[in-house]
Amino acid sequence: MTNTEKERQKAITTAGNPAKPTGEAGQQMLARMNESHAALTAWACLISSGTATKRSWISAAAGEPTSIV
Repeated sequence: MTNTEKERQKAITTAGNPAKPTGEAGQQMLARMNESHAALTAWACLISSGTATKRSWISAAAGEPTSIV
């Protein structure tokens, strides 16, 4: 990730008011957070479903698509 992208993400987060996201800036911030946390969410779903394997953990950590059964 470039410095420009990091600065853009920080600006979105600040404008979105993490304490109480509202309006368009809040929607943008939540969309950015959902995207940046996708791998963690996939990993948590694998763990909670009981179908996690070492390979699926690695895929989820790398942000690769995983299938949840």
